[in-house]
Amino acid sequence: MMMNDLHPELNQRGDQPVKVQPATVTKETVTLEPAVGPATAAPTTPTLRSGRQGGVGEETATGGPTTAPAQATISKGSASTATPLVTKEEMEQAKGWLARNSAPMYATLSGMCVTMALLLLVAPYLTAKFMFTSAAHPLERQHGYLLALNGGALLASTGAAIALTLWRNNGRAQLNQRMADVLRLGLAGVGALNVLTTLYYTATWNPVNLPLELLSNGFTFLLPAADLLLNGRLKGISRDWRSWLNLRSNSALAMVHSLLVLAFPLAGAAFFFAPRFTLYHLFGYAYGKSTFILWKMAGAADMTVVPAVHLALKEASDRGLVGRQMEPQHAQGVRSLAGGQALAGLVHMAVLLPLMLRAPWGWLMPLAVGTWATSLIASIATLMNSVSRPVSAAVQDTAREAAQAAREPLKAE
Repeated sequence: MMMNDLHPELNQRGDQPVKVQPATVTKETVTLEPAVGPATAAPTTPTLRSGRQGGVGEETATGGPTTAPAQATISKGSASTATPLVTKEEMEQAKGWLARNSAPMYATLSGMCVTMALLLLVAPYLTAKFMFTSAAHPLERQHGYLLALNGGALLASTGAAIALTLWRNNGRAQLNQRMADVLRLGLAGVGALNVLTTLYYTATWNPVNLPLELLSNGFTFLLPAADLLLNGRLKGISRDWRSWLNLRSNSALAMVHSLLVLAFPLAGAAFFFAPRFTLYHLFGYAYGKSTFILWKMAGAADMTVVPAVHLALKEASDRGLVGRQMEPQHAQGVRSLAGGQALAGLVHMAVLLPLMLRAPWGWLMPLAVGTWATSLIASIATLMNSVSRPVSAAVQDTAREAAQAAREPLKAE
């Protein structure tokens, strides 16, 4: 066999190999025509343009398959077809309905608060048996003390609810918008905290009393919260919180209210978040979960509605509503706030002061007595101003009118 037969890559002379050029492969160029028309149109068949003849043709596209993607068209109006849960018209109707009917609702809330307060003050031990059953067995004096303190806090809530009733029911504003928003925030806060406390100690409550607690505290929360959200000024409250911490006021009475606005939330937060510790250092001992519930509810009131009342009274003092120019409709709202807070102070002093004088007590007792004594004095002073000053102003107006009527005949002559 010849060499060139065995090795065909050699030339005839067998000296140099012959380079065999591989066949040139030219890729086919694929042009995809865009789809025209609606999204459901059939895809256009791609057009294949061949390269040089003699090459091996391939149907390759740079992006994968040769099928043109369909174009989806979305109309502008179809993206916003979802209807809101509450329309603007329905929201306005809800605002108007609540503004018209909130006065009797606040009157109902005030009646509920004063009824519960009287029940806690008149029959504390029977109330404790109904509220807790075996969790309060055997009954102890601490139950009676704490139920009385909660009754006093309910009297403060009653004054706030009456003030809001007068503000909603009277054509002329009993309180300004800022004072009303503060009171609604305080009532909603005490209701919310009491609901959370009730749910946290579900196993401690009497199963019959548990839904009653949730209903009463839920109503205390929902009514002022809805009124505040729909008809209040939440942005104004968020801007005004710095002025609440300002101790500079136009009168000494307003400055005292400012100090109480700062003192009560601090004390209430300690009672609410550390009931065992604060009960021990106030009364000298802590009974158990049933007294923890009552103490936390008293602390919730000290954190919310009590400073809200003092803040409204400070606002009234700063704006001259407690003074010689105070109008009778303003006096009614201030009287309800100051009267409810004064009654709450009397109840607290009736419970705490005898304990401080005769029984062993902890280091928190003087602080609690001093705070509530200051609140009682400031509330009584505000109440007296709201009663006496409008009368003197009315007398002065009558005398001024009589003098003017006497001068008119002289002018005629």
